Amino acid sequence: KNPDRNEDVMKRRKRNMENNNYEIIGIDHGWSMIKTSNDVFVTGIKEDTKEPPLFHDILEYEGKYYMIGGERLTVRNNKTENENYYYLTLAGIAKELKRRNKHNGNIVLAAGLPIARFGDEKEDFTAYLKKKKEIFFKFEKEDYHIKFANVVVFPQCYSAVVDRLHSFPDRVVVVDIGSWTIDIVPMKNRTPVTSECISIPNGLITCMHTVNNECYKQLGEQV
Repeated sequence: KNPDRNEDVMKRRKRNMENNNYEIIGIDHGWSMIKTSNDVFVTGIKEDTKEPPLFHDILEYEGKYYMIGGERLTVRNNKTENENYYYLTLAGIAKELKRRNKHNGNIVLAAGLPIARFGDEKEDFTAYLKKKKEIFFKFEKEDYHIKFANVVVFPQCYSAVVDRLHSFPDRVVVVDIGSWTIDIVPMKNRTPVTSECISIPNGLITCMHTVNNECYKQLGEQV
């Protein structure tokens, strides 16, 4: 209930994890793009049982090859319906580790969910991401060996502002406009009013489709 104390606790935990050789990796699993601290890539994935001629953005896992990127995935009810987001997660981890000049690590994975669906989806999404404790895979022909020390899931809109709560006035509304949802989080005294938080399934994808439909109706062409 004390935002300043909560922020201090989070910083202390982060320092402790870093001192114990954990690799803390945050991934935003969007419907259009996967985002990490240092990379952004399209949520496209295409499976191939045969070895590809080139290995740029190729994930090799359990004898199969997956081309990462390209055309984005179709939006579904949730991200645990198939293995696509699991493979995209491995690609995101590999990209982050490579930037740190590492190919092995005890991973603390941080992910997010829309705040209005957080309670309903947190348990399933957490179990989905940490279903295997130890994983061997290749990305762009380089070997990776990771162990999941922990997977933590946060309300994604609140996570974006938690480090600056001390600068907020008593009343503020935080709005997170994503590709598929808009999360609205009213805050009072630097704390989310959970009873008023909502997620609207009309993000940028819907906006772009609406604009294109209107352009076609008025001009006979699309953007």
